[in-house]
Amino acid sequence: MTSKNTLLKGLLLSLLMFCFLGTYSYLYEQSPYLQKQFKQINILPIKKDSLYRDLITKNKQTLSNQKKYVTSILKQKRIQDSIQQILNFKGAKVGLLSYFQALDKLKDSSGTCRIAYYGDSMIEGDLMSMTLREFLQEKYGGQGIGYMPIVSNTNYFRINIKHDFSETWTTRSLLNTQDLNYPLGISGQYFIADTTAQENSVIYRVRNKKFVNTFPITKLFYGRNDSIDLKNTVVFNDREFEMPNTALVNTLVLSSKILKKADFNFKMNSEVPIYGVSFESNYGVLVDNFSIRGNSGLPMTLLKNNVLQSFNKELDYDLIILQFGLNVLSDETNYVWYRAQMARVITHFKKALPNASILVVSVPDVSKKNDQGEMKTNVSILPIVEAQRKAAKQTGVSFFNLYNAMGGENSMVKWVEELEYANKDYTHFNFKGARVASKIMFDFLENQYKNYKKNIKSDE
Repeated sequence: MTSKNTLLKGLLLSLLMFCFLGTYSYLYEQSPYLQKQFKQINILPIKKDSLYRDLITKNKQTLSNQKKYVTSILKQKRIQDSIQQILNFKGAKVGLLSYFQALDKLKDSSGTCRIAYYGDSMIEGDLMSMTLREFLQEKYGGQGIGYMPIVSNTNYFRINIKHDFSETWTTRSLLNTQDLNYPLGISGQYFIADTTAQENSVIYRVRNKKFVNTFPITKLFYGRNDSIDLKNTVVFNDREFEMPNTALVNTLVLSSKILKKADFNFKMNSEVPIYGVSFESNYGVLVDNFSIRGNSGLPMTLLKNNVLQSFNKELDYDLIILQFGLNVLSDETNYVWYRAQMARVITHFKKALPNASILVVSVPDVSKKNDQGEMKTNVSILPIVEAQRKAAKQTGVSFFNLYNAMGGENSMVKWVEELEYANKDYTHFNFKGARVASKIMFDFLENQYKNYKKNIKSDE
């Protein structure tokens, strides 16, 4: 009797458990709360919608991961295609020859490889050039931030140096040519101190940034005024220096000691153009940022050959980078005129600095709202890129397609909205995006150099 009761109780318990699980399974399908809080139990050989939903979710996630992977591969391919176009570009290897040879000389830990990085608002505040400098100095040596202007409208957000100045300075640049009384400096600017002021100060302080956290050697560059011969002096870190202005471009070495601060006070009895200062080492790679907001690149021919050559006697450039294009954007698509003018600018630099390599960097992608209210690549971008490419080809210099390297058409939308690499103006990189873009350029230059080395070895 006892064993029968035990058997019945067991069967009843099993039946109740089966009914519970079946009921739970049914209720699970109907209750979002259960689906959120508990797992499905599939004890019946029937199709469950929740399991089907889970399968769909899993498949969607798998598909999404595959798409991300494919997108990543395609992006890398676009970058490689951009590089490959340049590798096959007639004159490109020759165009970077001086730069390569300068890098070769750095093996002996002596001498410098100096780069002049010209651009518009895309590189102001040392954007892009800052990262390029860091990567190059890390690999090839070098110390110092390079050339600095006396006055800057980006000093408040530049993150690798502290820069302050008094309000007694007047700035002249290639963008306001009607007031030019003196030759423009190599940066496209000069600065005039107030001769009636007791203090015309400029103060630089290092920041804790790799390779630019000291001022190894400090140099001052200024011009001359032939009509007046009065004594001018500059007080540098409490030491006074006379400023003879006998040359078209004068260089005054103020210190060869490693410094953390550089305080200038100019006591000017006559008006003389002050061009800038340089904080540099006597070895390794040096990168000078020459950015002027609003510069289309076309006024660069205003930099006189004899001035460029005078600066180059001291600075000795091996590579000139020209990155422009933002300031000729419009709703037009015919940029034949721009191609001709950029070829003229390149030829001007080739004539003035014949021993320096030249690299033209294309305009990046820029987005603009279309008639449907969607952010799309500006219609001028591709014609401008093509005009820059043809100008580089025509003059036999190197060309880097930044537009392709960042992803091509509509890539700026992704850089703003997904990657957060650019500002909401859909035009300018932020610090993070500038670092990414500069790293791509650094990789391009390194790949070019490696190919050059391979060709040298194969010829031996």
